[in-house]
Amino acid sequence: MPTQAPLNYAREIPFNDGAPSVPTREVFEDLAVVEEEIFWAPFLNNQEFVKFAIVNQSSDEPEVYFINSKTHAIHANFLNTINVDQFGDDVTTGEVV
Repeated sequence: MPTQAPLNYAREIPFNDGAPSVPTREVFEDLAVVEEEIFWAPFLNNQEFVKFAIVNQSSDEPEVYFINSKTHAIHANFLNTINVDQFGDDVTTGEVV
């Protein structure tokens, strides 16, 4: 049974990598980055944001992870850290601004 939210089956991970929930603004800020120029996503330029990944999104037990964006510059680095195949494990990624 999920511990962080009734629909999130993500396991606890070291905060250095991310978190299964963002219960406060302070936690959001601790996970977030602000970059002046993001070539692959210019709409994020100068925006505070946190990356996220949803693993097993089509299952009855989806896992939502909020990525420590200071540690992991790209989603793939985080997914590799938690041993998830970004191309084969029913994964969606994005950013929360």
